[in-house]
Amino acid sequence: MAPIFLILFAYINCRGTKESEQFNTYLTGGKIVTLIIIIVVAFSQFKVENMKPFFNPNYGISGTLLGASMLFFGIVGFDFISMISEEAINSKTDVPLAMRDSVLISTGFYVLVAISMCGMGLGRAPDFIPSTSIADQFTSVGLGYMTFLIYICAIVGITACNFTVFVGLIRLEQSLAKEGFLPAFFEGNEDTKGISVKGTLFTTVLTSFIAVF
Repeated sequence: MAPIFLILFAYINCRGTKESEQFNTYLTGGKIVTLIIIIVVAFSQFKVENMKPFFNPNYGISGTLLGASMLFFGIVGFDFISMISEEAINSKTDVPLAMRDSVLISTGFYVLVAISMCGMGLGRAPDFIPSTSIADQFTSVGLGYMTFLIYICAIVGITACNFTVFVGLIRLEQSLAKEGFLPAFFEGNEDTKGISVKGTLFTTVLTSFIAVF
C-alpha cells in the first residue's frame, strides 16, 4: 500500500502548491471533525469514579512523565512546517505562528482525548491492549460502531502526516539544489509551477523502494 500512497502524493505535489494545500486541508479538516465526534461521545460516557485514583498506583508519577515524553515525540513532526516556509505569504511571521498554533491545538486535542477516555475507564480492563485500547473501550460500553470512526481517523491522520513529510522533503531538496548541494534537476522551474517534477519522481521511486524492501 505504501507505494500507492506515495504515487498519489507525488501526483498531487506535481499539480502545484495550491492543490497540495487543498488536499492537506481536506485531510486535516476531516481528522479534526472526527476527533471532535470521538471526544464528545467519550464525554457522554464520562464517570468521575473512573478518575480515581488520579495517578495509577502501578506507575505513579513516573508513568505520567513517561506519557508526557511520548507525547513530546508525537509533536516533534511540526518542525516540517519550516520546510515549506517559502510558500507562506509572510514567512517571518506566518511560520512561527503556524508552528505555535499547531502545537497548542494538537496538545489540546491530546488532553481532551486523554481526559475523556480515562473518564470512560480506559486502561482498567485486565486484557488492556494499548494499540487498540480506544476502540476496545468504546466496544466495552456498547458503542462498538465508534471503532470504525476511530480507524478512519487513524488512517486519515497518518495520511495527512505522511503527506506533510513528503512535501517537506521535496521542498528541502529544492532548497539544497538552489544552494548547489544537490543536482539542478531537484530545483524546479517556472514551467512546473516551481515544483521539481524530476526530484519528486526520484524521491517517490527511492522511498517506494525503501518501503517495499
